[in-house]
Amino acid sequence: MKTKNIVVLLLTFCLALGMAACTTRSDAEMPAEESGDERSVTDEELLDLVLRPEIALTGQNEFTFQNPAELSSQELYMLFLCFSDYETLVKDCEDEDSGEFTFTREYISAVLSKYFKDYTLDLTQIYDYNAERDAVVTVQASGFGGCRNPELVEKEWNGSIVTFTVDYYDYEDTAQAGTPYMRKTYQIEFYDGGVYYLSAIRK
Repeated sequence: MKTKNIVVLLLTFCLALGMAACTTRSDAEMPAEESGDERSVTDEELLDLVLRPEIALTGQNEFTFQNPAELSSQELYMLFLCFSDYETLVKDCEDEDSGEFTFTREYISAVLSKYFKDYTLDLTQIYDYNAERDAVVTVQASGFGGCRNPELVEKEWNGSIVTFTVDYYDYEDTAQAGTPYMRKTYQIEFYDGGVYYLSAIRK
């Protein structure tokens, strides 16, 4: 098994145990782009948009890419779980007797296509892939949690696309007192009812 997949498995296991239970902003709803004025989106709402995937992907699988085609299938699967509503997954995909969730390629892609324009999803590269069912079969479909202490540094709008930079601090630090351990620049495109993640680049 590749080292990257081992890291993902361990991360998923830890999240399932609730070892990172102090979730910050990760349950935020999508900003109201339907207002017709994307620039009315607040800094807080922009941070909400990136904290969800930042919490879902960590370590060797961090949320970093110049275009979505660089995201691995395992990373895309974790993002699918991150962006999905758990109750909907239970309703649509869980077998009541076994407690197993079955996620087909079509089901996963229907969610991912709301957030990424271009990506490549290969189910066979996902840890819980079941060849007999040609689907991902798992009993774990939730458990994301974690803390982040972000500070929005700058942002620039170009039509419906916003590019913004975020500094991340240790949780006990503030922008005034601490030194950021990471800086990332994101590019997000707003459309009617949602957003596309175009890039997330670590500086």
